[in-house]
Amino acid sequence: MRTEEQAHLKRCSLSEVGIEASGVKRFLDEIEEGDYHLHTFMIVRHGKVAYECSWAPYELEEEHLMHSFTKGLVATAIGILEGEGRISLDDPLISYFPEYEVDHQNGLLDEITLWTLLTMTSGHASVPDRHGCDDEVKTFLTQPIVNRPGTVFLYDSMGTSMLSAVVKRVTGYNLFQFLELRVFRHLGITGVSCDTCTSGKDQGGGGSHLKTEDMAKITQLYLNKGCWNGKQLIPKDWVERMTRVQFADSKDGSNPDWEDWKCGYGFQVWMCQVPNTFRFDGMYGQFGVVFKDLDTAVITTCGECVTEEILRLIWKDLVPAIKAEPKEDEIDGTNKTTGAGKSGLSENQVEIEAELEKIKATLHIQWEMEDQVSVERAEVLWKALLDRDLIFPENRESVLSKGRVKNFFTSTWTEQQRNGIQKLRFVRENGKLFLLSEDNRNHAKLPVGEGEPEEGLLCTLWGDYRVWTAVRWTKEEKLEMQIRMVNGEYYQVFTIEPKSDGASAIVSLYSGPWDRRNGKPEQTSYLCKI
Repeated sequence: MRTEEQAHLKRCSLSEVGIEASGVKRFLDEIEEGDYHLHTFMIVRHGKVAYECSWAPYELEEEHLMHSFTKGLVATAIGILEGEGRISLDDPLISYFPEYEVDHQNGLLDEITLWTLLTMTSGHASVPDRHGCDDEVKTFLTQPIVNRPGTVFLYDSMGTSMLSAVVKRVTGYNLFQFLELRVFRHLGITGVSCDTCTSGKDQGGGGSHLKTEDMAKITQLYLNKGCWNGKQLIPKDWVERMTRVQFADSKDGSNPDWEDWKCGYGFQVWMCQVPNTFRFDGMYGQFGVVFKDLDTAVITTCGECVTEEILRLIWKDLVPAIKAEPKEDEIDGTNKTTGAGKSGLSENQVEIEAELEKIKATLHIQWEMEDQVSVERAEVLWKALLDRDLIFPENRESVLSKGRVKNFFTSTWTEQQRNGIQKLRFVRENGKLFLLSEDNRNHAKLPVGEGEPEEGLLCTLWGDYRVWTAVRWTKEEKLEMQIRMVNGEYYQVFTIEPKSDGASAIVSLYSGPWDRRNGKPEQTSYLCKI
């Protein structure tokens, strides 16, 4: 049986591993000032967690939706199989799926190899659309190829999904089943999962759910060159190849024109501005940044479209704070030239570390729900909505980013295009507020917090989603409701304005995360009957 010591990375102070506490504090201060909605943060050095924190109501022990962080896990599985001689990177993708009788497009299809999939250079003009398709492999194989494979970069999650399909075809196991057997169990990572496609295979291009420490263990495995507790889990040469530039021109039309997306691409991981540094990179800031020269990893989970800002602060605040290994005259803990403490750390290191420990208890995601009417006035306003149905006109809306979580209120992707939210109702039961929602197939009942969020479970045909829900009456006497994922970053904001006729209300909504550089998204509004 796995012991607690085996299951978790060791903890230490920042000073024990030569990290300047003032840099960490500066990073947290700027994250707070920018309201960047970080969910969790962790620094690991020399295999030990030197600092960790979370922003309430998010917690370090919650599994978080990883998005494209998952891609690095797919590459890990491919590396293991290659090391065992069970696959070759020169293998054409089509060779693993001979049952498909498709157009080979003058031989170009045969040039899509595992290497081109790993480097995002399959040659497609656009990313294949996997939404609603019953057979991802067929969809990918029939996509027009306009560039010779291996020559043009195009970020393509479906290509990674093909690698996941190869893992299943070769091993008989789904991606995460294989990784659990070969990697996760050795790292003390348990209970993790990956969302599946309609065919039943793990997505691969995204969809994994990991805890912050799980992310840290994976990055540490790469810092260890694939070795864990004396066992080589990933071939050492694969680690080296995967984490260096494999295709230099990583800029394409699907990626922002930011420096950290132009530094080159490895095997399903991105290179960084800092030399000899790469990152597992998931949408909205699910980062595992690995500094090979510093034996350090920085882990973040986040919930906003500010990924370039997070990386900028890591380079600006954290990298200078991570001191190089002590020189010979520092081995006794004191720099004889400067008189500073261990590894040249500042003399007030202890005080700042103590302050950082206190900060952990105050970090909180802002719900922007402070501007509320009095409790007495809220009770008056509730009379217009409580126990009354809000009937929506025909719409295509869902909760949590209009289909990212596809059927919060609708049953299938196809139906979502025709049938959105049909009915909402607020009720009180035993002094507690609940939201009832309905479409043509699904019914949901969620507890709703008045001020502080309440956690509930929304069950759909696609899966069960834990969410926080909260409402307030604004000074403009409109009801604002927020619904947020517990283990991810998607959310929806509803504003409900009852009309003076008492028979209707204007319901407006927008989804997040949204790109702050372009301002808040426009709200979509509906006149609903009451």
